Amino acid sequence: YIHLRSRTNIFGSIFRIRSKLNKIIHDYFYELNYLYLDPNIITMNECEGGAGVFQLTENNINNINKLKLNEKQEYDWNTDHFNNPVYLTVSSQLQLEALACSLGNVYTMNKSFRSEHSCTNKHVSEFTHLEIEIINNDLDKLMDVGENLIKYVIQIILEKNLDDIKNLNNILKKQKKGNNDLNLLDRLNNLQNKKYERIKYKKVIEIIKKDIENKKIKLKKIKMNDDLSAEHENYLTQKYNTGVFVTHWPKKIKSFYMKECEDNMCECFD
Repeated sequence: YIHLRSRTNIFGSIFRIRSKLNKIIHDYFYELNYLYLDPNIITMNECEGGAGVFQLTENNINNINKLKLNEKQEYDWNTDHFNNPVYLTVSSQLQLEALACSLGNVYTMNKSFRSEHSCTNKHVSEFTHLEIEIINNDLDKLMDVGENLIKYVIQIILEKNLDDIKNLNNILKKQKKGNNDLNLLDRLNNLQNKKYERIKYKKVIEIIKKDIENKKIKLKKIKMNDDLSAEHENYLTQKYNTGVFVTHWPKKIKSFYMKECEDNMCECFD
């Protein structure tokens, strides 16, 4: 009974936390003098490759025989609302970049839409997308913004929504029989109080390969120019027991717009 889920303790706590979270994020960037903008979510460009896009039309496509075609026997977009193929955005990045060059530091919390054919909790078709664009910046300052944001958010949530966090924590304990790895309150306190690690990609590959060879872990083998799987990422955060920035990736596995540096690497982080 989906319409009654919000009456349960779990959904009530999640919705209250999400509501507070939105305000906290706005407060954080407001204090840093970022400009909040909301570019159009209907766009003519795909922005990023690799993420499937949802195409829009005002016409009913159930009966394609009734749709008007052009001379090439393709759908005639001139008969559609925008006279062009349009999509739901996968990211507001391109618009924010142009706006930042005119207005200074900007951010959005637009919805983004991606045709993700995956049934994991890391891939959803629609999500609230926090994106920032900063001018006159470097990689360390960008990581500072991310780390400080997470710690600020946790601090306020623990002040304003502690009962909801405790409620979710107790539910997790019951479901996982007290597994410490899933102690929500401890994890949040840990992320708030610890310095996050910043490790270059090359070093990460060496660390993981060495730990696999020494049989400290059982993970899929990894080599230079490989992407990190979720299992590799989880291992890093468990190994250092804090947030981890993996920096300076091979440019061949990252997007074309990332700043290049020596040895065919680029300045970026996951």
